[in-house]
Amino acid sequence: MICLFIVDFFSSANISAQSFVSTSAITDYEASKNTASKPQSKVWKHDGFWWAVIPDSTGTHIFKLVDNNWVKGHKLSSIKKFQADTKNVGDTTYILLFIDGTSKIVTVEYSAGTYSEIGRTDIELQNVETATIDIDSENRMWLAYQKSDDIRVQYSDPPYSSWSSSIDLETSVDSDDICAVVAFEDHEGKKIGVMWSDQDENRFGFAYHLDGDNPAASNWTMEIPIFDNNVPDDHINFAVASDGTIYAAVKTSYDIDGDPQIALLIRRPSGTWDPLYSVRDRGPGNSPTRPIALLDETNGIVTVVYTSSQNGGDIIYKSSFTSSIDFSPGVEGTYLITATSDSTELNNATSTKQCFDSEVVILASAVHTWRGVTGSYNSPTPVELAYFAGTINGNNVELRWRTETEVNNYGFDIERSTNSSDWIKIGFVEGHGNSNSPKQYSFIDSENDLPGNYFFRLKQIDNDGTIKYSNIVTVELGVPDNFNLSQNYPNPFNPETRIDFSIPQEQMVKITVYNTIGEQVAELLNELTDAGNYSITFDGSNLGSDVYFYRIQTPTFTKTNKMILLK
Repeated sequence: MICLFIVDFFSSANISAQSFVSTSAITDYEASKNTASKPQSKVWKHDGFWWAVIPDSTGTHIFKLVDNNWVKGHKLSSIKKFQADTKNVGDTTYILLFIDGTSKIVTVEYSAGTYSEIGRTDIELQNVETATIDIDSENRMWLAYQKSDDIRVQYSDPPYSSWSSSIDLETSVDSDDICAVVAFEDHEGKKIGVMWSDQDENRFGFAYHLDGDNPAASNWTMEIPIFDNNVPDDHINFAVASDGTIYAAVKTSYDIDGDPQIALLIRRPSGTWDPLYSVRDRGPGNSPTRPIALLDETNGIVTVVYTSSQNGGDIIYKSSFTSSIDFSPGVEGTYLITATSDSTELNNATSTKQCFDSEVVILASAVHTWRGVTGSYNSPTPVELAYFAGTINGNNVELRWRTETEVNNYGFDIERSTNSSDWIKIGFVEGHGNSNSPKQYSFIDSENDLPGNYFFRLKQIDNDGTIKYSNIVTVELGVPDNFNLSQNYPNPFNPETRIDFSIPQEQMVKITVYNTIGEQVAELLNELTDAGNYSITFDGSNLGSDVYFYRIQTPTFTKTNKMILLK
């Protein structure tokens, strides 16, 4: 039986970090496989709905949660035993269908309320317990797994039709160890990282490299988050903040009462690791297991969910404010999903890689029946802002943002600052009022004459006068310091879209467009280009609806991004 919870955090400043708000029942659903394995995330949220990959008697499908009922959607495979790991990036979701043997990477695209498949490839994972995926800032997909005594990664570039040979990051772990992959950003830049348990050496290990660097093992930087006798067990699950802070929920092998059994390791954006935080101490008759980490950035709360007993039991959680980590480790925690009998003992909590805003889905399983609850908002968020970004075109700054849903949205004041503390209003954009579908917005600021850093934010105004501020976007005017290829806008598009790029020094620049099978369909630029920030328009009038890839190439820089033509 697999039990599901959607849970709300109350959106006020005086929230208790120890409790979720209300929950209500979800209709039972019969699955064909449990929710294992430990590092994987089988759930994501998009377009205001929760989605999950669930195997049942007819195969493995994408399911949508509608009015507390699971609604079966796109069929991913006829195989009924896949264990999924998912990564959502806007309208695209990447799904690892894992099984010991021939696993699959499936890419699905969201449109008009449903997902459809746009690509898949096989990958051999023989004699592997579990695997996870993530996508770095260069759109490179990474796969991490433990095989025999090795911690391995492989990578694939768009359109993800072939995979690299395996790269060994560690070659002397125990056959019972485990690993997971994570994309993040810190003071050095955007990176991909892999964390693993090493029970032979009594430590957890972590390795990373900068996006775009040569992926060879020699270019990975190794760190040891913690080294202590009996510290590692084969349980790892990540949550990552937008500032690059990594929260890793782990189980330890400490065997003395009072020592941490369920714990949290935190890597700060500075590159340092905090001392281990105990979530649940070991005690007589107490053997909690299989933790996962969840992060609510809006309210600044990190939550660790775990099973009460080694071989199954109740699903329990404990929360802490991120500003001051404190789980009161001697306290049992709050029961989230309670087993009704010995035959329904629960295990293998799983959830989402995404940071969430008040609402989150948690799954657990006992046998194969899905059972769970859904929470409700106490204070609905008037606007769900999907992204807010700024790009440069000459001395103009174009601000772009998108909402997923809107409730009583009057509109947006656009505010600018030169020091991130003193703000002036520079414009207003009217909102859509009420909407359950994504809405695109933009604003041009043409009053920036001097080079330097400019800061922008949105002041969202509700119809009743309630306001909420967005995150701050920083834009630097002047000759760029680095190469960059921005995400096209709008995306999806029909038939035209704009592509922004930056060149820090005079170079030959070539920009081309390819289809999903690697054929070049357009050349947008191929000439010597001065240092600066540029925009170029791509017209897809002569092409069909599909996913396309656009690439910038110079003698010293190459980057590829994905875009969607939707007619």
